[in-house]
Amino acid sequence: MQREQIVIYMPEDGTTLSDGVAHVEGFGLASFEATLLVEIQDTNGDVVASQPVMVEAPGLDQPGTFSADITYTANESGPGRIVVRDTSPTHGEDNHLNSVEITLEP
Repeated sequence: MQREQIVIYMPEDGTTLSDGVAHVEGFGLASFEATLLVEIQDTNGDVVASQPVMVEAPGLDQPGTFSADITYTANESGPGRIVVRDTSPTHGEDNHLNSVEITLEP
């Protein structure tokens, strides 16, 4: 079994997001062009925001930190999820994925 290569520092599990912006920070390994994909999902699993984020690593094929402010639109308050993916350009599946549960406020 391969260890997960993405850690999300912020937001923490259980955080309530408001004002339409989520600040996301973490550490990870991006397998293609040092880029991870950050998604914000609503209670139904629908993606309400999605943005690529660059990993600041000391060299190619090395892990590093990432940080982004993601703008989202939520029509109502409710549970949601921040998902960070390392998607393979070859087969389109996730090489690595991590997530935290949050509450979305409009």
